[in-house]
Amino acid sequence: MSETEKPGVDQLLERLEAAIAKLADGRADLDQVVAAYDEARRLAGEAEVELEALRVRLSPSIPPAEAPPPPFGGTSPPSGEESAFAHGGEESTP
Repeated sequence: MSETEKPGVDQLLERLEAAIAKLADGRADLDQVVAAYDEARRLAGEAEVELEALRVRLSPSIPPAEAPPPPFGGTSPPSGEESAFAHGGEESTP
């Protein structure tokens, strides 16, 4: 790959996995952990951009994503509704 070519999604994911493995190893010093974390965040952002570009190119009729999904497959509360915990654990009444 030349310097003008951007890495593909597969290469980005391989590098991201390597950075995550370094974080999970537990033997790195603090500077190495911080560097691996920064690299993982950068690579994840690049991969997200590349995946969105591929999605747009392959499915032009689908609108672009407005926001990434919640982490770990969680769900967000419906729009306009707040959690009971936002009010000290008590449900608010309209």
